[in-house]
Formats: sequence, structure tokens, C-alpha cells
Amino acid sequence: MHIADLVTVNLEPQVPSARFAVTRKPDQAFTEADHYSFAALCGNLQRKRMKPMITRVRSETAEHPIEKFSHDGEEFLYVLKGVLLIRTEYYQPIRLEQGDSMYFDSTMPHCYVSGTKQEAEAFVMWLPENSQSEEDVDDVVRLRRSFLS
Repeated sequence: MHIADLVTVNLEPQVPSARFAVTRKPDQAFTEADHYSFAALCGNLQRKRMKPMITRVRSETAEHPIEKFSHDGEEFLYVLKGVLLIRTEYYQPIRLEQGDSMYFDSTMPHCYVSGTKQEAEAFVMWLPENSQSEEDVDDVVRLRRSFLS
């Protein structure tokens, strides 16, 4: 790459795709599982790269321990309410409180656990790999739902 490529402005007009989606709070539909529930945001927009969702996380119980799960892509989360413990395969658990965020490689086995007896809530953005088709992504979501229930 030439140094000039770093500072050159592309003057060719970009054609907007004119795609957008809106999810109103009353329209958020949560899918329930043992310790999690999640609502896809802007799920009606097809062929999008990012998968935004609101995830609600309950505390772990002796009868139902929360197991780590891995999938392709990268994940970002921002704690909206409560305390989240993020458990990963390779690191000590990370405690996140309201306003804290984390970004990690989703291929690393991981799980979310509420750090208190109250439910925690986070905005989660999953970015699948470029090579994953829409069907592959849907399969991961279905697998995650069945794994968590």
C-alpha cells in the first residue's frame, strides 16, 4: 500500500442502499431459555452483517449450571442493567456493571451469568464471520436457543 492511499479521499459518490429497520420497545419479542432470554433487534432486515439483540441474564442455580458456548464471529456487549459475569475458557471471570462493555472473539467458549440474584440486561452485538451465509447464522441462533433451553 502506498502512503498516499492512506490520506486520499475517495471522491466517487456512494450510492446509498436505502435499507433500514426499526424495532420499537413494545415490539421486542423475547425468546426464553433456562438462564437467558433475548430479543433480536431489527430482525426484519435481511442480509445484515451485525446481529443486535437485548439479552436478559438470570443467576445460576445448582440445578441448572450455565455452560460455556462458542460460535463463529465477534461479540460486543454493553451492560444496561445489573451485574454480568462473563465466563470464558481462557480468562478469569470478568465482572461488568451498568455502563461497562466488552468485546471478544466468540469462538472462545463463553457464557453470561447474572452477578446478583436480580436479572441483568445487556445490549449484545454479534458480528458473524464474513464467510457465513444467512442460513449459517440462522443455524447458530437456533443452536444457541436449543443449547440454552
